[in-house]
Amino acid sequence: MDMRSVRSWLALAIAAGLATPALAGVEDGVRKWRAGDYAGAVAEWKEPAAKGNRDAQFNLGQAYKLGRGVAADPQKAIEFYRKAADQGHEPAEANLGWILFQTGRREEALPMLQRAAGRGDAHSQYLLGVAYFNGDVVPKDWFRAYRLMTAAAASGLPQARDALNAMDARIPLADRQRALASVDKPPARRAIDESAASSRAATAAPPAAAAQQAGKGLRVQLGAFSSRAAATSAWSTLTGGFTELRSLSPFYVTAGEMIRLQAGPVPDRAAATRICARLTAAGKGCFPVQN
Repeated sequence: MDMRSVRSWLALAIAAGLATPALAGVEDGVRKWRAGDYAGAVAEWKEPAAKGNRDAQFNLGQAYKLGRGVAADPQKAIEFYRKAADQGHEPAEANLGWILFQTGRREEALPMLQRAAGRGDAHSQYLLGVAYFNGDVVPKDWFRAYRLMTAAAASGLPQARDALNAMDARIPLADRQRALASVDKPPARRAIDESAASSRAATAAPPAAAAQQAGKGLRVQLGAFSSRAAATSAWSTLTGGFTELRSLSPFYVTAGEMIRLQAGPVPDRAAATRICARLTAAGKGCFPVQN
């Protein structure tokens, strides 16, 4: 698996999200950023970052990594990501791991990526999956590679699904079967059945009842985690940042050795699509599932 394509993908992944906290100055910066006023956004974040606001520090890390509003400076990006990560900012720790890995500091990046992957961060699961597949920094372990990549695909990461297809041609069937058993089957192989079930419900009932049946048991899946505690922590973080999730209930679904975090019930597939569009735009994993 080519690490050059992974590095290109990492730049896109890092670009996906900003922290959107309640502090007015930081929120003003986020609004300016989204409007394309990158220099104005950076100006809003500098003071709260200097005072120790971890969200502002994370957002400045994004700006320096991407070269928006400031000249691109990977070292400054690392500095701000680290300041935020040291205060428990989980996306900052994940991004710090990614950029350290990307710039060749892979041994330093490894524990950060492992912690982020354990929290269900699909991008870190993907990157570690590639590392275990290639034997890069870590010993080659195709079972673990396939298991991590399957978990990343279960969060809806398209690159992970592509990587699984490539791994299918190399990894022995026994290792793939053990990995799949440990995380249950990936959602990509379940989507056809879900669509068919919704179609049958729509044709078998009047319009109002069809809509109710199509939404019955519908949830959104937000990640696959190594423990219930990690899934619970992720739910707390997500509901703090996404108001769309606050009216839903969390469900912790055991799938082999993993815990899948789902939220629902969602009234219909259109609502699930809107929720997932919002989360994926911020770099989070999300896809609809039928309970």
